Amino acid sequence: MNAKQNSAFKQLSWQFLQQNYDYVWLHTMLRKANSVSANNATLITGSSLALNGIQENLWKNATNCSMHSQDFYYDFLCARKVITSASIGRRFKRCFIVVAYYNAYSDLSRSTIYRTNWIPRIYAPIFQDTHNWKDPDKYELWSAFEAVPEKVRLDCEKIAEKEMLKLGTYYNSLRKRGSIFDLKGRKWWELTEEGLSLGIMRSEGHNKGFQRYCESAEENQEILNDYVHFLHLHDIMPILVIPPFTPVYKQYVKREIRDNMIQMVDRVPEDVHYVDFNDGSIFGPEDFVDTDHLSEKGARKMSAILVEMFGA
Repeated sequence: MNAKQNSAFKQLSWQFLQQNYDYVWLHTMLRKANSVSANNATLITGSSLALNGIQENLWKNATNCSMHSQDFYYDFLCARKVITSASIGRRFKRCFIVVAYYNAYSDLSRSTIYRTNWIPRIYAPIFQDTHNWKDPDKYELWSAFEAVPEKVRLDCEKIAEKEMLKLGTYYNSLRKRGSIFDLKGRKWWELTEEGLSLGIMRSEGHNKGFQRYCESAEENQEILNDYVHFLHLHDIMPILVIPPFTPVYKQYVKREIRDNMIQMVDRVPEDVHYVDFNDGSIFGPEDFVDTDHLSEKGARKMSAILVEMFGA
């Protein structure tokens, strides 16, 4: 391969990475976790709260297999794939499940708004599993490119994975950490009245979801029970974490949503550690990028506390 061809090959790999960033992230992290080379490793699953709230390098050996809108079902699929595929003699000591209160009743496969963004583009290619979505949309990872030979695709995907490993974390020089809202260049802590209205809007959206999807809670209870049981079978400590939320979000989100999560954890037959960072007030406005996602500073703070509580 001459220099011109090599340059074109690398460029195509980068384009694939940028076009399919979330797929490459999760696929790469799952492969990384499969090949963990030491005992006492840490596995992280969860939603965007874990992507924002976990700083992996505070642990000696941690892999973050989280993704936006990930629910208990896909959390468990990630953990099961990793743990059952890990080499003999290599094991994880702890598994963090980082979720929000509303995850007690959320089911990505039943969400007509969000499932099209994640299931065909990430979970179907990785797991060939669309959960309760019986007639899923189709998506081709290479659809944005002109005809590319299969061997070139495979080689480009391997290069993309290597580049993701170099980047190390989900938020990096290629993917900047940001708010779910358009803050017009401002920081969350710089907002006053507008921050209040955004907090009310965000919490009310989750309140409506609670009323609409509460029928998923029963299935999620079974999934969480199985998840925790699976971890115990492999001598892995289950730790369910609720990251901190801003005061305005906590004020307006329904109390039943929080209570439902607590009750779900209480009903798990086996031991599971439960950490809710909303029971205290050690996080300030600068620790957030929006109503319910941590900034880099907030992520360092929460991760350091988890290391202190459960080891590195």
